[in-house]
Amino acid sequence: MDFTKKYRQESYPTISPTAPENSQAGRTVLIAGGSEGIAISIANSFIKAKASKLILLARREDILDNAVKELQSKVTGKSTEILGIKFDQASEEDINSVWEKLHDQHIVVDVLVLSVTLPAFGSMASGLDLIWKGFEVNVLGNMRMTHKFLDQNTTDSPKVSQPPQ
Repeated sequence: MDFTKKYRQESYPTISPTAPENSQAGRTVLIAGGSEGIAISIANSFIKAKASKLILLARREDILDNAVKELQSKVTGKSTEILGIKFDQASEEDINSVWEKLHDQHIVVDVLVLSVTLPAFGSMASGLDLIWKGFEVNVLGNMRMTHKFLDQNTTDSPKVSQPPQ
């Protein structure tokens, strides 16, 4: 049974990245998990919307480098600067490092896209290690990223600490 009656390959006018009211000119966009799949489509839309800076974060450096090159080939003129930063969302140290680097370079992120996922297939019988790793990436990592995003404009951004034991 097919539940979806209409499949769209392009954005409809209201949400089109080329519509003037959706312009991202002057904005910096950070996409965590931005080297494959839906994140590349999201990045392409922000390029079309003329975001000034697009920052991709990903774990695998080779795939990240390829994604940056692919996206740079879609930029017309100097409308969007694209940066790639290797990072692991399960690592508190990596998250802090990314936001400290941005702060040191006086980069303020206007739009945060959290596209990192670690599918944790199975059940409790599969073992807690896989389930916990999925929690660290999918829940705790996203919470840490959101906290740093919301806290980026303060002068003394505190380190995100581990949850209570």
